[in-house]
Amino acid sequence: MDHKQIKELLPLYLDNGLEKDELEIIKKHLTECKECRQELAAYRLNQQLLSSLNETTAPEEFLPGLIAKINQTERVRHGKDSSAGWLNRLKRYFIFPLKIPAGALAVSAVIIIVILASLSGNFAQQDSISSPQTEYRQDFSLNRNMLMKAEHKDQAAQLQASAGSRVQIDQKIIKEASIRIEVKDITKVYQQIIAITEKYGGYIANSSNWQDDNQNKYSNYYLKIPADQFTTVLDLLTGEEIGSLLYRSISGQDVSEEYYDLEIRLKNLLLQEERYRELLDQATTVEDILKIEKELERVRTEIERLEGRLNYLDDRVNLSSISVEFQEIKPLGSGNWGMVRALRQAIQALSQSIYRLIVGLGTILPYLLILAILYLVWKRRK
Repeated sequence: MDHKQIKELLPLYLDNGLEKDELEIIKKHLTECKECRQELAAYRLNQQLLSSLNETTAPEEFLPGLIAKINQTERVRHGKDSSAGWLNRLKRYFIFPLKIPAGALAVSAVIIIVILASLSGNFAQQDSISSPQTEYRQDFSLNRNMLMKAEHKDQAAQLQASAGSRVQIDQKIIKEASIRIEVKDITKVYQQIIAITEKYGGYIANSSNWQDDNQNKYSNYYLKIPADQFTTVLDLLTGEEIGSLLYRSISGQDVSEEYYDLEIRLKNLLLQEERYRELLDQATTVEDILKIEKELERVRTEIERLEGRLNYLDDRVNLSSISVEFQEIKPLGSGNWGMVRALRQAIQALSQSIYRLIVGLGTILPYLLILAILYLVWKRRK
């Protein structure tokens, strides 16, 4: 349960309308989150204010007037009121008062525009597919019509088969992790990383080493690990045998829907390519051959694009990524010049603070002068 969901449950928590497990979660969260405690205090204050309000009694003439108004409305609605003529009664059959929020109208307009655009795109696509048929010879146009029908049947069959079998297919999840570890001796880290990655079938994709002004050493490794060994390697890297864990972040991205949609589109394009090649063998004129080759080039380009995307997703899914940073921090007083370096940094930080203060004062000084002049003018007039 995240922070947003807990904020939404605070009114129920105040009214004792939560389950026992939800109540425990919110109590624990309130001890840690200052924002939620302030939100709960605001709810309690509103409840106290509402409960302290006195009950208001309606005026004596309010109820009889309301009843008379209702009776008059009923008479008008049923056509019994003499003041409502036949023209007014006729209008009620054709005029329907309808109040629609402006936001709903805007959303409805956008939806209608999108639907019309998609329909026009489908019509344009159908026209672009069917228009070359008039230019082909009679026998070749017949073959193309048969091809279009066969393609639609293949696509429908594949979509039905994929819908029935997708539940049984494994999910495609990209796993990534980022960790930061403090170690005593950073020179031993490289051999440990090599041993772990080779043992579990991974490799080091990238690495870097650097050192800051305080002689603190750092190293970063970007590892590619088989997805089934992701948790094992992560546990080894964050164990106490290597160092002290300072930070860890794990994320997973589910790309199953995109992956299987790409597979279906790729199969359909491969079928189209095969049938275009069959039509190319049947073509007898140069014009027909050029048109079919143009379609083949378009289909082949799309096939290569989808294959590249599928290969990329396969690589990301099969090999998880772990970014691990090691740091070797020396004590402040270590070395001959540790204290001197610390004092120098303190002086630099102080000078930077003074510089920022002067810049800030210089920025707001013109506005302060304008406000002072306005204040003096107002005081004199007063």
